[in-house]
Parts: sequence; C-alpha cells; structure tokens
Amino acid sequence: MAILKYLARKHGLVSENANDQAKEDLIEAQILDIRNRLIIAFYHKTFTTDAEFEAELEVIKEELAVWLSQFESWIGSEQWLIGDKLSYVDFLAFEYFDWYRVLLQPNCFKQFPKMNSFMARFAELPNLKDYLASDKFKKAHILSPYAKLGYRFE
Repeated sequence: MAILKYLARKHGLVSENANDQAKEDLIEAQILDIRNRLIIAFYHKTFTTDAEFEAELEVIKEELAVWLSQFESWIGSEQWLIGDKLSYVDFLAFEYFDWYRVLLQPNCFKQFPKMNSFMARFAELPNLKDYLASDKFKKAHILSPYAKLGYRFE
C-alpha cells in the first residue's frame, strides 16, 4: 500500500485537506477489509463440504449489499469517493468491487445506482478505456490457483 500512496502523491491523486485525507484513510481501510473478506474465505477458511463454501458465499453477498449501501452514502452527489477529484481510493474501490462483480455477483450494482455509475465512470477513464479495448488487455485470473475460486484465464 505504501507504493500506491507514494505514486498517488506523486501524481496528485490524494486529497489536499485534512478532512478529505481522513475520509480517504477511512475508505481505504474499509476497501481493504472488503478485499480481505474474500481472501479469507477463498484461502484461509476450511470448508468440509461444497455446501458450506456456497453458504459462506451467500453470507458474503449479503455483506456486499451492506458495503455498497455505505459507499452509496459516501459518494452522495459527488463524482468520486472523495468528491469531484479522482483519488487513489477510487482505484482501490474499482478493483476490489470488480472482484466481487466477476467472482460472485455480476449484477451486484443493479440496486446501487451511484456505485453502478461510479464503476461505469471509472471504466470510461480515457487511458483505462483504451487499455481495456486494446489487444494488450487479457482477462486473467484474479487470484492464484490456490484460491477456492477466482483462478481462470480467458
């Protein structure tokens, strides 16, 4: 995370006032907790049956709805999580919420219009949009082969 923050500072992707910096820290911590929830379920928990694992995924999907509701509040009427200026936490949020969309619930943003717009707006950033449309972009595994889910290559 230190390298990401260094690059964010170097390229002006951090907030400039103390209140927004505190909000960035809070959102960063929440995003990492959301990421870790998947990591723990996919790597560290032991399930004796597939049904137990499926039940765990259902719990995670319910938790996702709570988290997306929180992020809806944080965005409010703004374009990005910290306001109208793109921040490094927007990059984190896009990546890890995309994990959830790809691995668990393709329509997870359907009932959260602000987060749905956030994800669409982020994917439309010029450099990212160009990369995603290029031959260089390949859909690949999100997690390692040791994960219970999330290892595939397209």
